[in-house]
Amino acid sequence: MSGRLFCILGPSGSGKDSLLNELRGRAPHIKIVKRYITRQTGNDDEDHYYLCPQSFDRHITEGEFLFTWRAHGLSYGIPISCLDYVRAGQDVVFNGSRTALEEMKLIFPDLQVIWISVSIEILAGRLRQRGREPEQQILERLNRKGPKPPKNAIIINNDGTIDQAAEALSACFSYPAAHVQSE
Repeated sequence: MSGRLFCILGPSGSGKDSLLNELRGRAPHIKIVKRYITRQTGNDDEDHYYLCPQSFDRHITEGEFLFTWRAHGLSYGIPISCLDYVRAGQDVVFNGSRTALEEMKLIFPDLQVIWISVSIEILAGRLRQRGREPEQQILERLNRKGPKPPKNAIIINNDGTIDQAAEALSACFSYPAAHVQSE
């Protein structure tokens, strides 16, 4: 039996990490894979491993990542070891990159996409509250045209409460991925 590999996508500030944190309590049978980032860990909601740029590059050279991408001056990676869980029949989810999705699908064609949507007003408030970036960078993010969800994406709207969106996210793992839609 083989598990499924899910990638949760959405704009920065859409609540992906908050939803993954909620998923831990609601669906402990789902393996949530932490990504590696060349940004120090902080007091925000993002649960990741820090690697300095040199260590990150060494991990790439040694073939330790399934997926890598660069965004906003940082490097991101998903460990190849996540496939061990998939092969063992477990569903696995990770926080990915909308701009790297096409390349990720080339590497793993059966990748299931969970797309988190959020209104621009709520997104702006979350980015400001998070306090990671100056106002100018926030405005640039808000004005940037991001990619659209792929054809077979599971769409979850996160304009309401975290509980509502987390319930929809949990449902993604109760049924075959192609049958779940929430917006």
